[in-house]
Amino acid sequence: MSEVVTMMALALGTQVIGLAGLALRLRWWGKRDRGRQQALVALASRLPAMGVVHVDDARADGSRLQVHITTDSEFSRTDCRD
Repeated sequence: MSEVVTMMALALGTQVIGLAGLALRLRWWGKRDRGRQQALVALASRLPAMGVVHVDDARADGSRLQVHITTDSEFSRTDCRD
């Protein structure tokens, strides 16, 4: 009987540890994304009245954030990958 209980505890223990690891990774991703969001909000709040922003955010974590800002209302959409 005690062998069965031990085997059950080991089987469930590894799954619980794996689930806890995933939860911690998700929490870290959330904090990182909140930081990115706050930086973009701070940037946008400082733009001039007719400012135009083009953000090119390529992730999947070769992380890249390119921001192009202009005050010209005739901003032409160009590809930011020069």
